[in-house]
Amino acid sequence: MPVRIPIRPPDHRLLACPRCHSPLAEDLTRCVGCGRRFPWTGDGVLTLRPDDQAAPVEDGWVIRQQLMEREYQDFVEDPGHVVRAYEHDFGGFREWLSTCQGELLDVGGGNGLLRHYLPAGARYTVLDPSLTWLGEDWGALSGTFPCLAEPLPFVRGFAEALPFRRHVFEWVLSFWSLNHVLAPERALEEMHRVLRPGGRALVVLDDMRPDLLAVWQRRYQDHRWTRGETLWRLAMSPMVGWPLKPDHVRVDEDTLERVSIGRFRLTRREWKGSYLALELESI
Repeated sequence: MPVRIPIRPPDHRLLACPRCHSPLAEDLTRCVGCGRRFPWTGDGVLTLRPDDQAAPVEDGWVIRQQLMEREYQDFVEDPGHVVRAYEHDFGGFREWLSTCQGELLDVGGGNGLLRHYLPAGARYTVLDPSLTWLGEDWGALSGTFPCLAEPLPFVRGFAEALPFRRHVFEWVLSFWSLNHVLAPERALEEMHRVLRPGGRALVVLDDMRPDLLAVWQRRYQDHRWTRGETLWRLAMSPMVGWPLKPDHVRVDEDTLERVSIGRFRLTRREWKGSYLALELESI
């Protein structure tokens, strides 16, 4: 019988107040610095947000979040499609993910399915603003992805105010989450704050405009279009813009490069189908 994704709080030594970044008391209900309290909710989920609101004060973000949640709820109703999609999308990063060791934070990691592709011994934590990922429909996939039956260190919060201490993670993983946040620049700054010096961020982005050479050499390939259609869209993009899904916010490499100055060094850049993957070393 399907069950909900089992969760547990992350190691309290990793956690911090999302407002002032001071440590939390061991019962996780109070910041020892500013005194802010974080009462446990009835669903047993640890919620560490910088204010008392359920979402950032931005109607656009709320609408995009609702669109995303409805889309994935429809998606999970076809388990066979889900398995094929995840094995394609995450499986393409299998070699990359095999190098991730130590303390790992998955920003926007939802149900924690990414654990399936990580090496044994990696200490994994998920942060996500949504609880829809923890339902029985996702738990039903544990036959294919056994990690979904294992307790998931999970905290509810926002990428722009990560509730973790400075320099506690070796890796931060961000698979498409920057496309869903309110402020991608602030989220990237927060990833740098929680990474140890020399730590790595693996950032995977959707709806990124490729360059002509990447399309011509087939390093960029979008399953929705032929190469000719892709080239036509690329030619038209200065006038009409590059296609953007309705639940996504635009992210551009120039902005990421600007925010990275003094924080990150780009160590790897690859197209995986239509996804742009960047590995950033914290400096």
